Amino acid sequence: MRFPRILPYGDSETTFWQWAAWGEAPMALHIGYERVAPFALLHTDTADEKVRIVEAMKGAGR
Repeated sequence: MRFPRILPYGDSETTFWQWAAWGEAPMALHIGYERVAPFALLHTDTADEKVRIVEAMKGAGR
């Protein structure tokens, strides 16, 4: 079994912890997304030209 290789980015423990710190914010967003309050959105449906054409084609086949 072969494991994926992790390329070294620097040669010190300080470099490792810097990368770990950079990864904390994206990881917190990924893990904690269920606890975020929903953003209030106003949903509106607007028919565009394509919808009008399809509706006209449906009506023509009656």
